[in-house]
Amino acid sequence: MGRLVSVDGGALFQVSPVALVMNLLAGPFLSLCLTLGAGVLFLPLRMVTATLTSCLDLFAWICAFAIQVPGAFLRVPCPSFPLLGGITVLLLARSGLGSAAGRRDSCLLSCGVLFGLALICFPPAPWPRPDSLALTALDVGQGDSLLLGLPGGHWVLVDGGGFAASDFDVGERVVLPALMALGVRSLDLVVLTHAHQDHGGGLSAVLEAFPVKEIWVGRTPPDSPLVMRLACLASRRGIPLLHPTRGSFRCLGRVCFEVLHPPLGYRRGAAVSNEDSLVLRVTYHNAALLLTGDVESEGEALLLDSGLPISAEILKVAHHGSASSTSARFLERVSPIMAIVSVGTGNPWGHPSEKVLRRLREYGITTHRTDREGAIGVVSYGRGWEQRSPNP
Repeated sequence: MGRLVSVDGGALFQVSPVALVMNLLAGPFLSLCLTLGAGVLFLPLRMVTATLTSCLDLFAWICAFAIQVPGAFLRVPCPSFPLLGGITVLLLARSGLGSAAGRRDSCLLSCGVLFGLALICFPPAPWPRPDSLALTALDVGQGDSLLLGLPGGHWVLVDGGGFAASDFDVGERVVLPALMALGVRSLDLVVLTHAHQDHGGGLSAVLEAFPVKEIWVGRTPPDSPLVMRLACLASRRGIPLLHPTRGSFRCLGRVCFEVLHPPLGYRRGAAVSNEDSLVLRVTYHNAALLLTGDVESEGEALLLDSGLPISAEILKVAHHGSASSTSARFLERVSPIMAIVSVGTGNPWGHPSEKVLRRLREYGITTHRTDREGAIGVVSYGRGWEQRSPNP
């Protein structure tokens, strides 16, 4: 069994290729400003002030334009200590040798430093694990964000966490660093199970940062700001946005995604609800997992009455372990061996419910919680599941 540890949400840097150019430009501008400042001794103050203001406004405009250039900022994962150590040794050797270093040695040392910097700016993705399906429940506090790593280096993100009434961007500060650290460079599919902030608030940053092939969104309520924002981003970036319903089926290689809920026309025109959640059954050979979003008792009843297969070894417990979900009848049909609860520490709703936790224990289901264990990882090679460290 792998040890469960948290993916470091702070392991992300921004590298700016334009910063070097802007620093080169800043030198002449600073010299000019200092010269103009000295001119106050023998020129009219108004003239000097107007000229200085114009120069600074021009430089500010150049900076604002530069940061809008595509590729002005590169998000990169935290460089490894061996890589940083290697660059440091090369720099010390280059500076220590100084003029004593031959031309060939100087060139080799400089090329080594440049190669190390290139690896920081454009890090290769970790080698994908062959023939395995991996699930990582990211620790996003009181919310959901699930990353699926598929054979062949394909990636699927289900929900992106988020906080209501807060300017803390979970996508930028937590989800993106975790995805970069885990080796994600593009996403084949992004899923928003339903239009609640704790599931979709972090997805805007993800769509801005990564190439995404397709987006699935659960039932769309009228005038949802969250969905409208994602739809606008998808349109701007040319990403297809679909609203799958029960019976939708998609395979990425040998991993298949079946939509079990909601049915077509469900709650048409109604306000957003947990019951809107897309419920996905993901299968890989003889292994299956069930991702339930925030579906509650009504949705569970519809799933049970649908006649569709809902059994799975891994169950993502619905609605953060709320007492309104995960009934005994539902657990009997799903028959999981492991349950994952994505929940925030000290949340005001008392999630997960002690009643649900007791029920899971009674059915002999091993339960893991992100509020106590951080990010949680499991992996399957086509039959059964193993815990693993979510860190690469």
